[in-house]
Amino acid sequence: EQLPAWLRRSATYELDAAEDGIAAHIVMRLELETLVPLAQISLPFRRGEIHLLEGRSSLDGEPVSLDWDDAGTVLRFEVERPGVYQLTLAFSVAGKEENDANSWHFNVPSAARSVLRIKDARRPGDWLLPTVPGAIVKSLENGDLLADLGMIGTIDVSRKDQRRLAKNMTEAEQFVWWQLRPGSVTADVLIRINPVAGTITEIKLLADPHLRILPLEDEPRVSRIWTEEGDPSIFHLTLSEPATEMM
Repeated sequence: EQLPAWLRRSATYELDAAEDGIAAHIVMRLELETLVPLAQISLPFRRGEIHLLEGRSSLDGEPVSLDWDDAGTVLRFEVERPGVYQLTLAFSVAGKEENDANSWHFNVPSAARSVLRIKDARRPGDWLLPTVPGAIVKSLENGDLLADLGMIGTIDVSRKDQRRLAKNMTEAEQFVWWQLRPGSVTADVLIRINPVAGTITEIKLLADPHLRILPLEDEPRVSRIWTEEGDPSIFHLTLSEPATEMM
């Protein structure tokens, strides 16, 4: 069996995203081993996902010449002699704003071990790594967040956008009176909602799938009610007018 021309040993990624910015700056350090002279290295980055920072690519501290394939799905370079090297790449990734969060998604070379360091993660609970449910995450004394990702081929990370969350803050209280009768259970629910910031156009209630919502009596503030079946079910109450005060 023919040996591969090169191997990926490990990779570390440092992610730095300003609180008031949508772009993230990434520094990747990939340890690789070449086994043959003039090894052709191909890395599965995508030109549409990352923007290489000029003059910030190096191999063991020396500048390295990189080029994309015609499809823009592979980043290539050549290593002259066999040995163990550290490739450093610096690039930026444009984020997406959705669901009150900023998210960054990009393909990376899979390695036996990959580690993500999030710089200056002031609120560790705001960060989510949805593609790595078993990731080991540690908060460091310097404020960084360290996640051991194992062997991955994609980094998909998101952070709650506190600016957007602050524009839509709601306080709510719920009181329930249960009436138990042979063969039936009825719950009268009183909900007090206070839009601290922003407005409310719809109320969503999670409920046991065995429960059914009854028609509301004398409630002109609700224009439509519908149920999203599931476990739990979701009761949707659409308001007649956007609410800006306690209701």
